[in-house]
Amino acid sequence: MSNILIVESKNDELFIRALVEHLNLANVQIDDKPVCEIDDYECLVGLDIKKLILRLEALKNSLPKKDIQSLGIILDHDGKKDQRIRMINEAFETVFDADQQIRDTDQFVNISAKIGNEVYDFTVSCFLVNVDEKGELETLLKTIKAESSVYADCLAEWRKCVENHYGSVTEEAKKKILSDKEFDKFWINNYIRFDTCTKKESRQTKNAV
Repeated sequence: MSNILIVESKNDELFIRALVEHLNLANVQIDDKPVCEIDDYECLVGLDIKKLILRLEALKNSLPKKDIQSLGIILDHDGKKDQRIRMINEAFETVFDADQQIRDTDQFVNISAKIGNEVYDFTVSCFLVNVDEKGELETLLKTIKAESSVYADCLAEWRKCVENHYGSVTEEAKKKILSDKEFDKFWINNYIRFDTCTKKESRQTKNAV
């Protein structure tokens, strides 16, 4: 029997793999083709239900060969809990003609999939990555960072400077102001590169760009 996780991006997959290894968990398989296979930034502007449906259809077709016990879906919260759960339920209803619906995160729901004359039963649950019902993976990583973040924290003053510059101009110019989502991504990138990397690693990163 296998337990499969559908994740939203490659970054989510890498984080979950590291977490599973750190906690020494067994019997967890992370889907090697996440819902989002395009650039993470563009994908998270709005998770496409079509991609989720395609992934679920692929899993449904694999049921005769793969004994799936549990299926988990991990998406970013982004302050859209109700929308995320509604999208997941809609995708399952489309693919599996499921009557059962997920009411909340961290709850398992029984799903039956009929393929030909065979019926396959498994459970499904979802989790939305967040900190205090907000944010996404980068928000969580920023919260649990283990090293001093002098370089990354200085970005807050830079952000204020940008906001002051564009704060009283046109709506088009205001689009250049970083959202919380964009800022957290920027913060994590700088934290990794300047606060945690050695000088040698930082030079290698710079040369690779």
